[in-house]
Amino acid sequence: MVRLKLDNSDKEKTLMCQMMWDEAVGEMLSKPKNRKEISISLDLVAPCVCFQVWWKDSKLRRKYCPFKNQQVLLERMQHSVSMALMESPMRRGNSVLIWNVSAPCRLTVEVWLCKREVVSGACQEVMGSRQRVDGHDSWVTTHKASWKTGEFNMPPHPLLCLQIKLDGIQSHLDPYCPFAGE
Repeated sequence: MVRLKLDNSDKEKTLMCQMMWDEAVGEMLSKPKNRKEISISLDLVAPCVCFQVWWKDSKLRRKYCPFKNQQVLLERMQHSVSMALMESPMRRGNSVLIWNVSAPCRLTVEVWLCKREVVSGACQEVMGSRQRVDGHDSWVTTHKASWKTGEFNMPPHPLLCLQIKLDGIQSHLDPYCPFAGE
């Protein structure tokens, strides 16, 4: 649990607090009566989580982002990143591969295709497939999640996998190989 301390120095006014993920408005938080703090599940904490606070009936709002640029949270968040790769038919009988990356926050990532070797299991990059996605570059953000899609102009293959690396993290996630069973 994380505790957010709210100092309500003006007892006549009600202090309001709302969570935000990458500027997307999230849930309202309510402070229990006679307490000065709100408990938040650690599962909801990510580098892009901010809190917006204001006095009820006031237009003036302040934003507080206590988790920004915290390496330990970025590393922890990589376990919440998911990826997908699927075939999408095109005109004239061709197909492309559509990729999707979703995470609690908009991320700067690199995605690429790799071909898994049958014997060693190592995944060798498919040259020319690497794509860099900026953390502000047209991610779709909703309550507690962001996602980004793109495509590779290539048909599926049983040894073809999707690889992703997050900026700020030394390692990359395990390859995602959706066509391996075909």
